[in-house]
Amino acid sequence: MQCPSCGHTRVFRDRYQGASEWLRFTPFRPYGCRDCLHRFIGWRRKGAFFSTIKRSLWRLVLVFSAACPGCRAREVVRINGRSVRGSAARSLARVLGFPAYRCMKCGKKFFKFRWHVRYAPPVETNP
Repeated sequence: MQCPSCGHTRVFRDRYQGASEWLRFTPFRPYGCRDCLHRFIGWRRKGAFFSTIKRSLWRLVLVFSAACPGCRAREVVRINGRSVRGSAARSLARVLGFPAYRCMKCGKKFFKFRWHVRYAPPVETNP
């Protein structure tokens, strides 16, 4: 990126202030030049706008997905509800047909009335 005023490449990402506060919700960002101190508005780096939207949507999906109430892990597998024993609330959940899960990390069995986002372990790459 180059400064539109002097053409130097010593450009830094500036902070939002004043009227540029609304830029937080757009694909534009404030920048400044280290040589001439000129402030200007430029595009975010290539692909950052859509990756931010994708990451935000994925977070929204994960907020409403099943997670272990004990350790908050999302590595859960669907199990048969008859294997979850315990209190009257669990018996009621079993009768109502709530989906039953087992945490792969801590082994806790539980009911959650949320959908299951299938856990995909991270892919290991060898250099």
